[in-house]
Amino acid sequence: MKKKILIIIVVIIIFICSLFLVANKLKKENNNDNKGNDNQAKSYEVIDEKANEDYKKLLNLQYWEDVNIYIPDIEYKEIDYNYKIDLNKVVETVPPVTYNNNEEIKDIVEIIKDKFNITIDNSWKYYIHYPSSDLSFGYITFSHYIDNIIATNKYISFNINNGVIDEIAYAYLDKSINENEVLYRYNYFINHYKQEKGFVQDYEEYYTIAGEKTLLNYSYVNNKLCYTYNILYQYKGVGAINNDWGTELYVEPKLIENLIKTKKIVVKDDNNKEVNTISDQKDITKITELLSRTIPIKNNKNIENNNWNLSLYDENNELINTININNDGTLGIDNIKNEYLKEQYFNELTKLLKQ
Repeated sequence: MKKKILIIIVVIIIFICSLFLVANKLKKENNNDNKGNDNQAKSYEVIDEKANEDYKKLLNLQYWEDVNIYIPDIEYKEIDYNYKIDLNKVVETVPPVTYNNNEEIKDIVEIIKDKFNITIDNSWKYYIHYPSSDLSFGYITFSHYIDNIIATNKYISFNINNGVIDEIAYAYLDKSINENEVLYRYNYFINHYKQEKGFVQDYEEYYTIAGEKTLLNYSYVNNKLCYTYNILYQYKGVGAINNDWGTELYVEPKLIENLIKTKKIVVKDDNNKEVNTISDQKDITKITELLSRTIPIKNNKNIENNNWNLSLYDENNELINTININNDGTLGIDNIKNEYLKEQYFNELTKLLKQ
C-alpha cells in the first residue's frame, strides 16, 4: 500500500513540477496513429501576435490560500511487472526530456508498445528520478504533451525497486481529443492576457526574486486547460524560498469555447440580409482557427455599422453567440468592439464568409 501511495505522489509531483516555461512560437510536429494518441494531422501553429501589452488583461498575483480552483483527481490503473534494468544506463533526467529515440530507454519504450500498443514519439516527455541516494527506489514516467507546450495527465509510470521494475501505473491511454482545440484556447490566451510579476505588498523590503515557474496542464477528466504561475521570493540574508504567491485559472475564452461548440454559422451583411450559411465543419474549424488569432484593442465602443454579422448555433440549433465584423479588421462580441484581426487572417476569413 505504501508503494502505491508513493506512486500517486510521484505522479502528482511530475505534473506540478514539470518545469517548462511557455515558448512564444513552436513548430508543430507529429505523430503516429496508435490507440490512445491524439494524432490529428496538426496544421495549427501557436503564434504570439505581439499584441499591445497595455490592452491585455492583467492576471493578478494571488496568495495561494485564496486561490479556489478545483483540480480533479487522476484516475490511474496499475499492473504488476517484473523486469530488471541497468541502473548505470537508466540515469536521472532533470527536467523532463522530449523522447527522441533515446537508446538508454529503448527497452522501456518496447515494453510500452508491447503492453499498451502505444508507440512513444516526440509528443512524449520522460522523467527519471531516484529519490534515494543508493538508487534502491526510483521511477520512470512518460507524459504526453500537446505541441511540446502543454502537459497532460495521460501518462505511464514505471516503479523501480532495487533495479527491478515491479509495477506500472498509467492513466487515460485510451483517451483521444482534438488537440488543436486546446491550442486555440492557448493561443487566444497568450494574446489577450499578461501576468502580474514583481513584488507584492512590502515584500521588496525583505525579499529578492529568485525565479518563476509557468505550467500549462490539460486534463482528460474535465477537458480543461489549466494555467499556473508561481513566483519565487527568497528571504534576504537567509536563502529560504517563499512560494506563497501565484496565479491559477482555467483557460476558457468565451469566443473560442463558443466556436468549438458551433455547428452552423449564419452570415448576414450590413443590411442584416442573410448571405450565407456555413455548416461544413472544416470551414467552421478554419474560422475558429482564424479567430483564435485575434488581439485586443483599446476602443471598446459600441459597433454601430457592421460589414458582417455572424450568428453561431450549436448542435441543438440554439444561438450561442454573435460576432460583428468590420472591413477594417475590427470585431466584437455582442456589439462591443474589442478585437482586431490582422490583414492576412482577415482576408482568409472574408473568403470563407463569401463562398
